[in-house]
Order: sequence, then C-alpha cells, then structure tokens
Amino acid sequence: MSLSIREPFPISNNFENNQESNVLKKAKMEDGQVRATQQGQKRAALSTITNNAMRIQPFRAAKQQAGFAGSKNDENAFSRLQQKTSVFAVPKSAQQSFSIHEDPEPVIASAQSRTHSMDSPMVIDSSDDEDFECTKETTPEIHDIDNGNDIFGVTEYASEIYQYLKKSELKNMPKPNYMKKQTDINHSMRSILVDWLVEVAEEYKLSLQTLYLTINYIDRFLSVMSVLRGKLQLVGTACMLIAAKFEEIYPPDISDFVYITDDTYNAKQVLKMESLILKTLGFEVCAPTILNFLERFLKAAECPEADKSKVESLAKYLCELSLLNGEPFLQYRPSTVAASAVVLSLHTIGLTSWNPTLAHYTGFQLLDLQACVHDLHRAFSHAPKQQQQSIREKYKSSSCHGVANLPAPEMLPLA
Repeated sequence: MSLSIREPFPISNNFENNQESNVLKKAKMEDGQVRATQQGQKRAALSTITNNAMRIQPFRAAKQQAGFAGSKNDENAFSRLQQKTSVFAVPKSAQQSFSIHEDPEPVIASAQSRTHSMDSPMVIDSSDDEDFECTKETTPEIHDIDNGNDIFGVTEYASEIYQYLKKSELKNMPKPNYMKKQTDINHSMRSILVDWLVEVAEEYKLSLQTLYLTINYIDRFLSVMSVLRGKLQLVGTACMLIAAKFEEIYPPDISDFVYITDDTYNAKQVLKMESLILKTLGFEVCAPTILNFLERFLKAAECPEADKSKVESLAKYLCELSLLNGEPFLQYRPSTVAASAVVLSLHTIGLTSWNPTLAHYTGFQLLDLQACVHDLHRAFSHAPKQQQQSIREKYKSSSCHGVANLPAPEMLPLA
C-alpha cells in the first residue's frame, strides 16, 4: 500500500475568509444594537415596575449601559460600572412606588348595627360588659373580689374559670350510693383509709389539693369497681400516687409508697393498680375539688382582717371532716360543701354568715345550703368522739389557730 502526501491547507484563503466572516458578524452585532436602542425608546424602562409586574434586572441594564455587547476589547466595562453604582441599589422611581398602608381607626358599632357588624371577627361584642356594668350600678352592695393585682389568682380570668369549674364538677362526681354495691367494704373502712391518707399527706408534706384529688379518685373508682377489703389500702395508695404525680412538683417515689404500706404490697402491685385506676377513670385526673371553690368563697366572705386566717382554718377543717364522713357528703357538689363550710365557719366565729357578695359569687341562697350546713354541723359536733383523729390532731396546732378545739355552735344560721 502506497502512502500519498496530503496537499497543504490553504492558509491564505482561510485567513481571508475569516476576515470576511468577522466583518459580517460585527456588522450584524452593530445592527442588533441599533434595533435594541430603537425598541428601548418605545417601551417602558426595565427599572420601572409596570402594571405587568415586570422585575428589575440590574445586571442586564448595567451591561447595556456599559456597551457590553460581546466586544472582547471592553470586557471590564461592566466591572468598572459596578464600582460606581451598586447593582443592588433600588431606583428612585421604585422607592416612590411604595407607601405604608394605615388602617383607619376602628369604629365601635352601635347597638342598632351590632347584628350586622358582628359578622366581622375583629368586632368585640360588648353586650356582656354592658350587662355587668348595669348589675354593678343596681347592686352596689356586691363587692368585686377580682379587683386586684394578685397574679397568682388570675383575676382577669377568675370569673370564667369558676364558671367552668361549676359546670365540670358534676362530671367528676362519684355515685352517692356506690357503697350499697360494695359487698366487702363499708363506710367505716373508707373512713379508716381516709384517716390514714391524711397522715401520709402530712408525713410527706403533700399539698391539700393532692389529698382532695386522692379521695376523689378513690370514690370514683369505687363507684365502678367492687373491691375486696384486702385491696382497699392498695387502691388508696395508688390513688395518692396518681394525685401526687399530677399535683406535686416533687412527688414521692414508688418506693416511698411501698414503704408506707409496711411492704404489704410491692412496687409491681402498686403500678398495676395505678394502671387499672387510670383506665377506670378514663384518665380524667383533673377534677374540681372542694378546695378550688373554698379559696374563692373565702374571698367573698368579707370577714375582718383579724379573723380572716382563723375563718380559713376552720373552713378547711370542716371540709376535711366532710372527706372523712363520706356517707352524707357524697351527695353534695364540691361547691356546695365549700359554701356551707364558709357559712358555718363565719357563724361559729360570731361573724355575719351571709351577705350579698357571697350569694353572688357562690350562686346559692342560704336556704339552698341548709341541708349541707346541718350535716357539717353534725360532723363538727361528733368529731371529738370519732376513732379517727388525724384531722383533729392536725388542726389543733397553733398554725391552724387550734380550730379543732372550738366547740360547735348550738344554733344553726337562719335562712
């Protein structure tokens, strides 16, 4: 096979052709620049936001101003322009295109146009406030107990909170006659359990609310489940464990509850009973108790400052006696027991037992409380003779003003 020598490439002709091609390209590019300039005179500038919501393109506008049309001789024209003018600067015309929108002052709707204006979610209905003001004007003897700066009493929401508690207390009440369905326990055994739980709460410095919740859980559980007397203490222990977990900042450990039962039950049994109680209660552990209402009703009692702490201690003593004696008090609402305890405490100290402020904030009349006041008076009178003395021993102390040593009044307050 023979090798043929390839003819040399015609350099001169190729160079001439390249020169002609460059000239044509340059002419086309110059013609394109002229067209772009003519079209730019007819349409709005890119730096102005038009009705078509066109965006500002600072890089393209800067390139056009620098004459950056592909010329290799002026590659740094755009960078030099950047040093003079920032590409992120907002044009003056765009600055004038924005203004702050200020909403007009809200106009309070009149009573005639309220039905139409209430369609707006921003209009506040002041009908409740007007009714409240009218009540204040027509009944000046009712004092506003929420008028204060007590941040812990949430005075701004106190009225709504207690209205909710009054509605929900019925939901979390035990059955008043549940003991009739219990075949192996009775009210006397329940009293022994409550008396022991009072001692446990004192031993571990638990709050009063924890004690009240514990008794509430026990009664609600026994309203549904039949329990043998050998397991009644286990029920009380597990209920106090649940209440302490819910209410206390640092609840006692499970080992502490095993210890207080003298190792009658182990930790596994307590936890198993805790699970059963929670399922039976439907995990409804936030229940209104007597103590929730008592604090508010004591404020409405309007007793003198010198007797305030003594009346409070006596009312708490009477309320705990109602926990001990379940048979007559399971039928009453917690708010009823709290109001009755305040009335009997005021009467025992020798103060006015009823006033319009109490009637307003309790929602009761004195006649509505007569039955509960009578049962509280009987429990007060029989307390020194009962075998269970834990509550009396607690309220005999000087910190409670020794209210357990006070004799029960001979006469009841008249309606």
